[in-house]
Amino acid sequence: MPLNLIFCGTPRFAVPTLEKLVHAGFPVHLVVTQPDRPKGRGLELVQSPVKESALKLNLPITQPDRIKINDEFRAQLTALQPDAIIVVGYGRIIPQWMLDLPPLGNINLHASLLPRYRGAAPIQWAIANGETVTGVTTMRIDAGLDTGDILQQQQLAIAPDDNAETIAPRLASIGADLMVDTLRALQSATIHPRPQDNSQATLAPILKKEDGFIDFSRSATDIFNRIRAFQPWPGAHTKFRGKTLQIMKAQPTADAAAPSELCVIANRLVVGCAHNTSLELLEVQLEGKKRTPAADFLRGHRPAPPEKSWANLCVPGACPECTALWPTLGDENPGAPFLARSLREKWGLSTERSRRVLKVFLSSESTIDKQCQSPPPAPPPSTSSSASSANPPTPPTSCTLPDTPTSPIPITP
Repeated sequence: MPLNLIFCGTPRFAVPTLEKLVHAGFPVHLVVTQPDRPKGRGLELVQSPVKESALKLNLPITQPDRIKINDEFRAQLTALQPDAIIVVGYGRIIPQWMLDLPPLGNINLHASLLPRYRGAAPIQWAIANGETVTGVTTMRIDAGLDTGDILQQQQLAIAPDDNAETIAPRLASIGADLMVDTLRALQSATIHPRPQDNSQATLAPILKKEDGFIDFSRSATDIFNRIRAFQPWPGAHTKFRGKTLQIMKAQPTADAAAPSELCVIANRLVVGCAHNTSLELLEVQLEGKKRTPAADFLRGHRPAPPEKSWANLCVPGACPECTALWPTLGDENPGAPFLARSLREKWGLSTERSRRVLKVFLSSESTIDKQCQSPPPAPPPSTSSSASSANPPTPPTSCTLPDTPTSPIPITP
């Protein structure tokens, strides 16, 4: 007798599993997905990919705003008496009453080889960390974060030219087949759940906008992996002459470039990175412009020889040399409030990170003081905003960036 199922899912990654279950003959009595969300400039309500699929399959749908404390939703699920609840990227924490409801439990498809990469972004962080193999896991959900017993797993190789957008559909496809196999094995009692080895666990936290900011104090390979991992969001971006520059495609290169400097080699755009490595930028998109090959970008924005890359500059205003490279920071009196605002608005840093960077700038023991040459910097000004604005720190006359690849102001976590 086929298992009675309830399916919980929202993103496109979950669609192949839903469709494969239906085509394999499993009765799906209810599809639970997130409510329609406003999207785009017109803020029109948009259905989730799972809802669109469920409508095509003529499956009943419910879209509760909350599930933990919702008597109507709980009664609806209880009345269906499911044998198992399938959860694929639903986007909500499953409450204990749902975990206890079906005899076979809540079965989750996770896009990693657990216990590695527990969390919301396993595909992206696996690529960002340079993994060459990833995979999918079916597990029985418990109260922890992706800590339940493993049911089955399937590996998938990550090619050097793969990114998050190419890997996700393949994982979704093999994951759909794995879910069908898992349910059949559970039904025949031929599967043996095994607990996860917590000592081998790693995390894959939800992505934030600042994860996409490229810090060129990393090696070229590290940056290359992050560019591949963070497509399409948060992307890989930096600052070029005060504007956001999205790095769409790049590759490590053997060309020599000084750390933190842009140069043009045989009409190719190359930036120096850590550990004597370099990265060739292949496709970029400047703020307000279209995506373009680097060769076309160079025709209109040729870097001055040499032009410092963006992550390893001193804090704006620290010295004339670095300040000259930040035309958006040309205030005649760059006091603390101005710098803090510029860090937020022009660099795209959070308020907390802006405060940390500013604290370094105002400290007489800061890295900036150690990198900037004679004359020595003046004593730190008052910590109050008014005092800082009225008496800004006297900038030294020149700046020499360190030979080591370490950035004076860490941009990325």
